[in-house]
Amino acid sequence: MTMENRASQARYNKLVQKADVKELTRSHDAAKARADAVRVQRNKANATKREAEKLAAAANVEASKQRELRLGAAQAAAAEHESRVRTEKKLEKERQQVQRLTEKLSVLALEKRKLDAKYRQTVKDAGLHAPAGGGGGGGGGAATSPALSLRKQVIRDSMARGQRKRELASMAALVNANAILRKQGKRQKERITVLREEAKSALRPSPQ
Repeated sequence: MTMENRASQARYNKLVQKADVKELTRSHDAAKARADAVRVQRNKANATKREAEKLAAAANVEASKQRELRLGAAQAAAAEHESRVRTEKKLEKERQQVQRLTEKLSVLALEKRKLDAKYRQTVKDAGLHAPAGGGGGGGGGAATSPALSLRKQVIRDSMARGQRKRELASMAALVNANAILRKQGKRQKERITVLREEAKSALRPSPQ
């Protein structure tokens, strides 16, 4: 090979080597760019995953709050129903007590009328069997006997006091039951108001 050919071959080899270096550099840069793009996409995917996990956790917390609110509302409704049933039973019991007292008063009034009739008959009989000349004909003297009148008056007063005492006791029981019902109703309303406010607060969107 002549000197000229060797010089030409050397120049050719140098050009080829230079082209190879450029191609390698270009390939390296392209690979680095692709790696950078993949890294960026991976970072974006990780950020999206973290955001999704955060949203899922917040959703779980909100769902738990909703379950607690529903459970609280159900418990409050059950307590209100139970309280209403107890109150209705108590009112029915009070009504039955008043009914029994009324029936007893009716029986006592009937007994009083029978007793009055018996005393009137006793007075009449005493007047009819009075000794001759003991007070003139008729039963006027026996009817106005101070002992019989006093006895009848004492019995009437005693029965009236007993009836009045029973009436006052019945009225006091009704007033007490009414006061208890008002207090229970007030507590139930306050509990329902609190539950409603908690439900409204839970349903409001959380500040970002």
